[in-house]
Amino acid sequence: MRTVLLRTPLSSDWLRFTTVGCVGSGSTGDVYEAQIENGTSINRFAYRELSDCYSAAIAENAPPFYELGNALIRLKHPNILPVHSFGINMKAPGGDKFGLVMDFVSGMDFDVELRMRPKSLADYAKKRDGQIPERDLAPLVQQVLSGAAFAHSIGVVHDHLKPSNVMLENAPNGMLVKLSDFGLAGLVVAPRGPKLDLGDARNDVYAVGLMCFKLLTGTNFQAGGFAVKIAQVKPSVWRDFLVKSLHPNAAERYADCGVMLNAFGSVQEDLAMRKARSTKLELRRTQSRVAKVLAEKSKMTTATKDRPWTNSMGMKFVPVPGTNVLFSVWQTRVQDYKKFVKATKREWPKPEFHQGGNHPAVMVSAKDAWAFCRWLTDFERRSGYINGAMRYSLPSNSEWSVAVGVTTSSQLYPWGGWWPPPKNVGNYSQKLGVDDYEFTSPVGSFPSNKLGLYDMGGNVWEYCAETTDRGNVRAWCKVAVARGAAWSSDGDMALRSDYATDFNEDFGLNCNGFRCVLVGSSTSRDQTVS
Repeated sequence: MRTVLLRTPLSSDWLRFTTVGCVGSGSTGDVYEAQIENGTSINRFAYRELSDCYSAAIAENAPPFYELGNALIRLKHPNILPVHSFGINMKAPGGDKFGLVMDFVSGMDFDVELRMRPKSLADYAKKRDGQIPERDLAPLVQQVLSGAAFAHSIGVVHDHLKPSNVMLENAPNGMLVKLSDFGLAGLVVAPRGPKLDLGDARNDVYAVGLMCFKLLTGTNFQAGGFAVKIAQVKPSVWRDFLVKSLHPNAAERYADCGVMLNAFGSVQEDLAMRKARSTKLELRRTQSRVAKVLAEKSKMTTATKDRPWTNSMGMKFVPVPGTNVLFSVWQTRVQDYKKFVKATKREWPKPEFHQGGNHPAVMVSAKDAWAFCRWLTDFERRSGYINGAMRYSLPSNSEWSVAVGVTTSSQLYPWGGWWPPPKNVGNYSQKLGVDDYEFTSPVGSFPSNKLGLYDMGGNVWEYCAETTDRGNVRAWCKVAVARGAAWSSDGDMALRSDYATDFNEDFGLNCNGFRCVLVGSSTSRDQTVS
């Protein structure tokens, strides 16, 4: 921190304030955040102190600097950074220096590291990898031209417009542009002292054209090969605008930024029309997605055992009377789970035996099964197969009991009330001799039950929605309820329809899989595994 004592020609009083820190540097000097204590409040502003070279030259011939200062004070416009005072800092290190007092630009807070630094269009472009989409660039260009047009109307030319001199602030309707450093480039340091040469308004026209070209294309504009360079600009309305702005012959450019602002109206009109067309197209797409959802919902509500509803993965679902869900007729297949693994880059260990795409997915934990349900829900909501009130889930323990027939039948097993199981009723252990499969079998290899559900007994254990903490040796982990037995099961108890076991929710085995259900609306039955 240091004290500045500014002697200004605007009054007989001296302006005393404190600089907090340097917030920017350029060829003409440094910019500091500064403040004045006024009782219990602090007035915050910016102070640009001109370099040794400029200050030494001005000291020999100050009138041009004062002429510039008076011109800048007259620039009162929403898109111009106000200059409030100017003068000589009598306490500058190394000798007197000339400076300007301006508003402080708080910036857009693009990142944490630069939070306290004024932000410019150059900063914003850098965050966008040097290229700004036309829909975001157009309102900024309109503000740049509006500020420059006002300056031109009272005879002031910037003469050094570039992205780093276009400051940005937060505003209720987006970004607010503030043009800074008006005329400093025109303060030419000559052998006999400075003179004020603000140049031609067409210089600002050209500078705005350069900014537009660079920020639209992400490349620098070179005067050579004019036609080739301009051809890079799309759409054509921008190209036409820049052809005149960047014309090699200054006389062929827009006369000033006021004329240029009027011409820019055609760019904005074209952008608005294309946005309207895009909005209409998006509306049609949305209507199409809504119609698709309604059509799919209609199919769901009319699904039967003989006419199941089919989702985007080819998984078929049927209603189960006594529940509010649609059940997948199959256990989730390898081909289904593989799409999830590929999309999410999830690890999936393989069993020690070969499986085809239509075999049930194994080596899947209960948490993996829930993750699949969430992924499939998000995917099909986006693609329009289901609406926002629908979701995929694991069946609850009670829903699974209804589906297997426990609540509606007195039979002990999925095939009936007798033991041992007869031939071809399911894929169980080879010890029972009821099927020809040593490990998993393709889903649907055995007859379905009366609801159209396959493998409700055998092939793989199926996770249910519930998890629990066991009050025994497994108390260190949560376990997921599982039903239905598997290709490795051979005991009378395990094959019963009402039998439930459990597995650690974090680990998958070669005899464990899952079956999805589709919940038609939000219910109190939420997933218990996150």
